[in-house]
Amino acid sequence: MKSAHLSPLVFLLLLTCFATRANAQCSITANLVSNGNFESGNTGFSSSYAYSSGNLVAEGKYDVLTNPRNDHASFAACTDHTSGAGKMMVLNAATTAGVSVWCQTVSVSANSAYTFSTWIASVVGSNPAVLQFSINGVNLGTPFTASSSTCNWQQFCETWNSGASTSANICIVNQNTAAGGNDFALDDIQMGLTAVLMVSINHFTASNFDQGTHLQWSASVENEHDYFGIEKSEDLLLWREITKVYGRGTYADMTDYEYFDVHKKTNATFYYRLRNVSKNGEETYSTVKSITAVKSEISICPNPTYDKCYILGAKDIKVIEVYNSLEVEQKRIVFSEHPDPIEIDLSDLKAGIYFIKIFDNENEQHIIRLIKR
Repeated sequence: MKSAHLSPLVFLLLLTCFATRANAQCSITANLVSNGNFESGNTGFSSSYAYSSGNLVAEGKYDVLTNPRNDHASFAACTDHTSGAGKMMVLNAATTAGVSVWCQTVSVSANSAYTFSTWIASVVGSNPAVLQFSINGVNLGTPFTASSSTCNWQQFCETWNSGASTSANICIVNQNTAAGGNDFALDDIQMGLTAVLMVSINHFTASNFDQGTHLQWSASVENEHDYFGIEKSEDLLLWREITKVYGRGTYADMTDYEYFDVHKKTNATFYYRLRNVSKNGEETYSTVKSITAVKSEISICPNPTYDKCYILGAKDIKVIEVYNSLEVEQKRIVFSEHPDPIEIDLSDLKAGIYFIKIFDNENEQHIIRLIKR
């Protein structure tokens, strides 16, 4: 479904999605890198840094862990890129130039196009790392400077042609030798044959609403794309498909998608991912998003309703928007001051499911699902 109107939250996400979007060329058929998400710990790769489990106070050391702050009190408490609950490689960068951060050799086919990518985040904001990637001793792309914002995962991605080579020695070197700052994490290292892009997902977010989880994503390219299978897990091991959202086949324009996963659990963590399925059955997966379900202090009654409803517990509200199930805005109410409770007249709307979006002074959005009889 293509949204007829973008809500303010979606518009903001589209403006800021550059930092988290997957580059269109970064689609591969299968990952050749062993333990690229580091979930198996300190194995499958080599490094000229010293492995130091539990202590990253000195420069030139690395560890594989779930929280950088556990190894260094000055590091940010970042979560990994893969799931928000897994492992990553964290490094206190060396002050010596040319030291290999991470290396691995994989087998490749001659005269073939490959794509290499990884995600990088600073764990200290000052003097961010400057990473040079290479394959078989030849630089791959230009040096990549990590973000000066901590825990901001950004993707490096480049294509490479194997030529006559049947193996690829991939290496990462940090060109920054500053002792202060210059600390970073790596995750989701991948290399594989470049795949024909099925779908380019520009952003994928999960947020709480009053009765469950609100999933939003957009696609800028779809190529023989059939559907998104929305999969959910509570432990990252057992996944189940909760619904299908059908794509647009072959389409080269921005399309916004969303789904409301209604559940009653609170203080529970849920994980979501998109399984992208093509017309001929090929599959790719999005990154995993996690969210802890919380109960909003704002409520609505009666629900279901026939002609009007009341918003309870709302403070400093500036705007209320009413959307139908196709994300088309039906009403917009702007307040300078408002009563408590707030009455909303729904008598002119057809029976169905609606979503009440509430914005306060700080633009925080609350979403409540409403049924109109």
